[in-house]
Amino acid sequence: MKFLVKGLGSSDTSQDIVRIHYYNRKGIPRHSVIELEFNGRKKNVVVLGHDENPSEILMDIDLREYFGIERDTHCEFEFARAGFLGKIKYLINATSPATFIPAWISVLSLFLGVVGAFLGAISLWK
Repeated sequence: MKFLVKGLGSSDTSQDIVRIHYYNRKGIPRHSVIELEFNGRKKNVVVLGHDENPSEILMDIDLREYFGIERDTHCEFEFARAGFLGKIKYLINATSPATFIPAWISVLSLFLGVVGAFLGAISLWK
């Protein structure tokens, strides 16, 4: 889908958010994680709406740099709703420390829980 790339407001910066008008979101609800693709590069981001021109996609400087695009250029993007693993990937690879630090703590806790269950099972077996 072809969009005109615009910048985001400062409150959405470094949050891995894109804003796509409702008419162009293919029925994907707000606050959903999508896999956004441009020129062979993919990134999992949260999609929100906007009330501007429906042919515009709003993204912060971090995402524009990741995809190597400038403001006010027309670009062809593909996107689809991310599944469970895509949401996990989004959380672990997030730009904002407020998002990725709790995600990594959760991964570490899951790992320690699996190790504890394994050691507990071994002790019961012997």
